[in-house]
Amino acid sequence: MIGGGVILIPGFPLVRMILLSQVINGVMLPFVLIFMVLIVNRKSIMRDWTNSPAYNGVAWTAVVTMIGLTLVLVGITLRDLWA
Repeated sequence: MIGGGVILIPGFPLVRMILLSQVINGVMLPFVLIFMVLIVNRKSIMRDWTNSPAYNGVAWTAVVTMIGLTLVLVGITLRDLWA
């Protein structure tokens, strides 16, 4: 309801707000991935379905890659907002 009211404000920068919301989603994604990998590796929760060392390598590589991409996304967004 608040979002619907905000977009009705004349001159409101809708595209900038959409980009900002996507940046916030991208920044939160690595935290979710870290907790997912940690939970998947808990034997008390997943029992027989925990990751093997090979899958853990792939998962942690993906998490590190996402963190790097998130930092690049934030940097580019901040540069574009202040330019």
